[in-house]
Amino acid sequence: MTYPRDGIEVLPSVLAPSLVADLKLEGQKLAMCRHRKPLPDDIARARLTESGWRINVTPARVKRDQQALIRSALTVVAGISMRATEYLGPGWGVSSYIWDYWGPTKGNQFPHHVDTFYGFKALKVYVFLTDCNALNGALEYAPGMAETIRAIINIQRMKTGPTLEEDNSFENVERHYGYRLQRPSNLNGPAGTVVLFDPAGPHGSGPVRHGERYIFRAHLVERAYVLRHLPDQLPWYLKPVNKVMGWKKKIS
Repeated sequence: MTYPRDGIEVLPSVLAPSLVADLKLEGQKLAMCRHRKPLPDDIARARLTESGWRINVTPARVKRDQQALIRSALTVVAGISMRATEYLGPGWGVSSYIWDYWGPTKGNQFPHHVDTFYGFKALKVYVFLTDCNALNGALEYAPGMAETIRAIINIQRMKTGPTLEEDNSFENVERHYGYRLQRPSNLNGPAGTVVLFDPAGPHGSGPVRHGERYIFRAHLVERAYVLRHLPDQLPWYLKPVNKVMGWKKKIS
């Protein structure tokens, strides 16, 4: 499957085992650091999940050694930068870096949903740090629906009533918008697999029945989102635009 037609691309086993190991270790170090001494929220937000933890790192506060590691994973090996430019256009930015670890769960890690990014175009990058399959939390995605959902998001933003920012569940899209969605299906892959997908398409993650599920995520956003919500990533000559408009920074 490829985007833009399907909204998703799977790159099997593109990361070397050594790079996968380094990414795993970096997330574990951040989690241990967070538990020993809380970090300011503008550096890293951490929360415990049902059976694991999630570390969300603000891109502007990523350390130099972390930058080199992430750059190796997303640019050099998998060619993510080129793919992001093709899909999002020039000037795209990064809203979040996330390390996400889960042990066995009682149900799905994430119910099926769509991500709005306030109606802007986005691209999520999932790097599998462990083997992911139907038994341990595979990503689930419904291809070919992202553009339709984004149109619904932008139409709804001009109306009153509950919006997808308030309830982005699969059921809410069908219930309130009268649109029948395709059910997401499993995307399996060994450690080192990279998946790029448009988060406006319905997606979620299944249960971890055995073992563990560990991924590194990056949320890439188009230039218009950067201009409005990520002023620290703007070139100097565009920062006054954000300031004059009074736009506030948001994290997705």
